[in-house]
Amino acid sequence: MLRELYRWYRRNERISANVRRDRELVPALDALIADTGDAKTAELARALAAGFGNRGRPRRAVRAAVSLALDFWTWRRLAREGLDDSPAARLMADAVRAAARKNARS
Repeated sequence: MLRELYRWYRRNERISANVRRDRELVPALDALIADTGDAKTAELARALAAGFGNRGRPRRAVRAAVSLALDFWTWRRLAREGLDDSPAARLMADAVRAAARKNARS
């Protein structure tokens, strides 16, 4: 799933970066994105992180790692570091699993 999201980011990089930049300047755009894209991404992050948590209640570090993995700017940084989408997705999936393992030991 993450690899497909990263592929989408790659295909739509220019518009995605522009919209994310412009939302800082246009309050109405920011509100629209907060109510739509941000809300859906947060819901997805909660659902994915719940699979690593205790009885559906993930710890903050796991949720943060999942949110980081889903973030456009994370993908963009990894792409600019020379990672293609599949290796970038594997790296972030490994980071989420590492956060979950640490969470399980805590």
